[in-house]
Amino acid sequence: MADAPLPALQIQYDNERPVDLLDLTGSLSALGERYQEFAAERGAGEGARLYVREMRVGSIIAELQPLLEQMSFVLEHRETIAAFTANLNDLFRFFLALPPRPWDSDVSRRDAEQVQKILEPTAKDGGAQLFLNINGDHAAPVININAERAGAIQSGARRFLDAVPLPANEFFEGEVLYLKQVKDDPQAKTGDRGVIDAISTRPVKILFMSEEAKQAILKGPDNPFRLAFLVDGQVKTVEGKPALYKIYAVRDAFERP
Repeated sequence: MADAPLPALQIQYDNERPVDLLDLTGSLSALGERYQEFAAERGAGEGARLYVREMRVGSIIAELQPLLEQMSFVLEHRETIAAFTANLNDLFRFFLALPPRPWDSDVSRRDAEQVQKILEPTAKDGGAQLFLNINGDHAAPVININAERAGAIQSGARRFLDAVPLPANEFFEGEVLYLKQVKDDPQAKTGDRGVIDAISTRPVKILFMSEEAKQAILKGPDNPFRLAFLVDGQVKTVEGKPALYKIYAVRDAFERP
């Protein structure tokens, strides 16, 4: 058993254009979070988290492995990785062929949000492909998705998020917000509105919870309507639909694609 290779999940972003760093880190983070949650549901311990063992040039290839304290966990973890990739592939297929009553499924809003982030670097590049392999087995990739398919899966995930009711007071961190309407005058009656695709594709009223948060959007050197903002906040709902985004902090801003 001691000579058995450590199980590894290899993800390869084969893109024609440079990959946005935020998209890449968001994709890897979502993949790591999803794996940890999946492994925990199967009774795995803290050591089931994935760590980047190696990054390679050319196509962006990340080899992800657990830090295992006991080699006796290797076989169990290998089986978990295989089950995880199969589960992820099932999710991709689910969002491609979204059923008429998606809320009757076992799929969650978090599943949809993670899938969107995992596929973002691929969906943005028309010539891109995404490969997932176990232990670098390129002859038989577990998952192979091109840009068109990635975009279709993301569209299904957005439709799912629009269809499935939200919890009444859900907090979020590091979601991407872009503006549809914003006023510098606090007395303006029309108010501020924006879109957070991970929650809803429709514009929703925005309430900035501090002047600092609003000024982080308004007072930059660039036109705020040409930017997207990484924000922390809370969504308030009416009959399961988002009615208000309370924005507590603006972490970063970057140019919209």
